Amino acid sequence: MSRNLKGMEALGWVRSNPNLPRRGRRLSLTPAGSRMLIKMRPVWAKAQAMALVELGERSFERPHKLLSPLALTAIGQAQRRGGPSAPARSRTRRK
Repeated sequence: MSRNLKGMEALGWVRSNPNLPRRGRRLSLTPAGSRMLIKMRPVWAKAQAMALVELGERSFERPHKLLSPLALTAIGQAQRRGGPSAPARSRTRRK
């Protein structure tokens, strides 16, 4: 994940604040990252539908449930920057 985040930072899609206590850092989407998220949302939905068909519902649901809060956080950030409406249950999680 760290390698992917470095690439996204280099592209200007996310920025990080490493000055947090312990070993964490807070990430946020940049306006360019919000635009990319909005652009890729339909592509992601299509990939999810294909994975559901290939894996079957039971195998598909477990990782989907684990990753959904992360995706909803990103969508919530995009919404705050003027992107499409996020599902009502989206929220930013803080540690």
